[in-house]
Amino acid sequence: MRGPVLWVTAQNSWDEGALAASFGTVWLLQLGVSASVQPIRQGAGPAMMWPPGVSAGTPFLTERRRGFRRPKFPLPDAAGFGTVVIDQDVHNAWGADLTMPVGMRTALFMRTVPEPGFDPASLSAYDAIWAANRPVWDVVRSWTVVAESRLWLVPPPPLGLGGDAWSAGSRSLVTAGVLDVVKGLDMVLNALTVLRDRGQTWQLTVLGDGPERSRWTVYAASLGLDVHFEATALAWDTVIAAADILLAPQFRDGLGWDVASAARMGTRVIMSDLPTLREHIRHTSDVEILRETRAADLVEAMETMAAHPSPRSEGVAADQISAVWREMLD
Repeated sequence: MRGPVLWVTAQNSWDEGALAASFGTVWLLQLGVSASVQPIRQGAGPAMMWPPGVSAGTPFLTERRRGFRRPKFPLPDAAGFGTVVIDQDVHNAWGADLTMPVGMRTALFMRTVPEPGFDPASLSAYDAIWAANRPVWDVVRSWTVVAESRLWLVPPPPLGLGGDAWSAGSRSLVTAGVLDVVKGLDMVLNALTVLRDRGQTWQLTVLGDGPERSRWTVYAASLGLDVHFEATALAWDTVIAAADILLAPQFRDGLGWDVASAARMGTRVIMSDLPTLREHIRHTSDVEILRETRAADLVEAMETMAAHPSPRSEGVAADQISAVWREMLD
C-alpha cells in the first residue's frame, strides 16, 4: 500500500465533496493509512467540522471573486503523500491549473454523472478514477478513455466507525446529509405535522449541517415538532442503527452513503426513487420508495411502514468493504 493520502476538496464548508472527504479520510485512518484534507476555498456556508485525527489545511483562497481563478494550484506539501485524491468539484473549477510534484499518484473522486460538455479526455490526467456510485462508473466506463484497471467503484465507507451508544426514543426517525435546498427536509417536517395531527408522533434526528439548517431549525420549532439537529460528522452509523427508519427524500442524486449505512445497519428506509439510492439498498428488502417526492407520499409511506413492522435485517459487516479501499491505494 502506498503512503499517506491527501484529499483535496473545493471548499471547507458543508457540501457533498467535503462530506465525502470527512468520512473517507476517517475510514482511511481506521485502515492504518494517514490522511489529510486540503480545501481550496473557505466556502459560504457553515464550516465543516472535521473529525478528530483528520488534519485539515487552511483554504488557499479566502475571498470569493467573480471569474477568479488561481493561475496555478500548487500543492507545496504534496510531496509527502503517496496519493492525492481530487474531488470532482475541484477538477471542474481548477482542473487545468493543478500542479503536482513529478511522479505524484492522483485519483479523481467522481460523485455525480458529469454534465453535458464535460471533456472525457480530461480524465487521462489522473492515475485512477474513483467512482462514488455505479451510475458514474457506468458512464466513465462507456467513454473508454480510462482503462478498467484504473476505474474503481468505491464502496461507501462506514460513517463514523462506532461511537457512544445512542438512545433513540420510541418511533424514531433519522435523516442525514448536507442540509441544502435539495435535501427535502421541508417536506419531511410538513409530513410529520400531518402525522401528528393524525395521532402519530415521531422523534426526528437530523444529522449534518448546511446553508438551510438555521431556517429548518426555526421552522421545526414553529411547528412544535420533536426534532434534534446534530451538526457533527461523527458516529452517524450509531445513530442510524438506533433509529426505526432512515428518511432519504431528496430531489437530486448524490452520494447516498446514508442509505448505504442503513442497509449495513439493518435500518428500514424510506427514500426517493433515484439511481444511486436504489444501488445502495441491495442488502435490504425493507424499503419504501416514494412515487413522488411530496409530503403526501411520505405520509403514506410512513403509515404503510409503521403498519407492517418487521425484524431488523442482518446488514453488512464493515470488513467486507476494506479490501477494495486498500486495493484502490495500491
